[in-house]
Amino acid sequence: MKIEVIVFDLYNTLIEIRKKRNYFGLIYRNCDLQKVISFSDFINLLLTKDLKKAIDLLPTSFELELRKQAPEFEKEIESIIVFPETNLILSSLAERYPLFLISNLASIYKKPFFDLDLSNWFEKALFSCDLGIRKPNKLIFKEVEKISGKSDRQILMIGDSLKSDIYGAKQ
Repeated sequence: MKIEVIVFDLYNTLIEIRKKRNYFGLIYRNCDLQKVISFSDFINLLLTKDLKKAIDLLPTSFELELRKQAPEFEKEIESIIVFPETNLILSSLAERYPLFLISNLASIYKKPFFDLDLSNWFEKALFSCDLGIRKPNKLIFKEVEKISGKSDRQILMIGDSLKSDIYGAKQ
């Protein structure tokens, strides 16, 4: 079957954090959250909920540490760059295919997608924090099928994670 739609991952596929600060790991350790929630559940919460909801669900120390570490987060966000070939590739592909984006990210990491004008290339961007599900869950990929009206065999997924992007799309 012929490819009719192309889906991209965002981080490490189209853009890169040059000065990664492990912002949420730092907050997790500083707040001593391991007594309340496992790190994997903590990350899942941040990737599948709006940050305001996460603040409501976690101890007060989380919000306080989040505010305290905000300058570190800003440094991380300021270090984000678009890979040099990204806009050329997206421009070329957008002439022939509808483009979609699926990204596992915390809501505060959506801003660079818009600030770097990447949103202009995509029919729709699907973020795990908005949908409440994350890759490799097949339901997030099914959203592209619903929106585009194309079958899974007509959709190509491009990403950097074998587990989340490739295996997830193959489901």
